[in-house]
Amino acid sequence: MPENMKGFSGDEDLVKRHLDCAVINFLHQARERSSSKEVNPFDSVRGIFVEGSELYPGAKIMSQTHIQICIRIPEKSVIGYFMPRLSGRDDK
Repeated sequence: MPENMKGFSGDEDLVKRHLDCAVINFLHQARERSSSKEVNPFDSVRGIFVEGSELYPGAKIMSQTHIQICIRIPEKSVIGYFMPRLSGRDDK
């Protein structure tokens, strides 16, 4: 069985989420095996990860909260992408 693991010293959020990934993949496989032909597989999945310390006392907004997007079928989901400019670049 896969396990979620620490990614670095002091990692309390277990950022290597092997078990979480296996659960999502299992759910998608179960949906694909479903007897109902009306069930379409998801091309992408997104999730919120609440991580880090609170930004201020009593906050529910944490310092490292973020959203991750998993593209399961790139051929159907990705029509383009952009690369942010590095700070200090002069080329246009």
